[in-house]
Amino acid sequence: MSLTNIEQVMPVKLAQALANPLFPALDSALRAGRHIGLDELDNHAFLMDFQDYLEEFYARYNVELIRAPEGFFYLRPRSTTLISRSVLSELDMMVGKILCYLYLSPERLANEGIFYPAGAL
Repeated sequence: MSLTNIEQVMPVKLAQALANPLFPALDSALRAGRHIGLDELDNHAFLMDFQDYLEEFYARYNVELIRAPEGFFYLRPRSTTLISRSVLSELDMMVGKILCYLYLSPERLANEGIFYPAGAL
């Protein structure tokens, strides 16, 4: 197949995105559940540039590429996703909620964000 016929298979912009050296590591990070924010400037800019084409690409795997209102990107699987995922247990969720509460507690914020282990007990 010649390069002139690539548009019959996929949009040229999608082919450019998939051929970009950033894509393999970025794709792996997204599939592993990472959020890509502004702190990862190259990856974030790449996702901004190719968002429409990558949304179409990930839709084939029953996964949505989401750009959150806060500006970061992540993958949200649908129930029929072809990309493996893991689910946290109820205990894991409870520990996460407790840690989040401790991190954002008014007492901690009043102490300029310093956390004292004795206060957690």
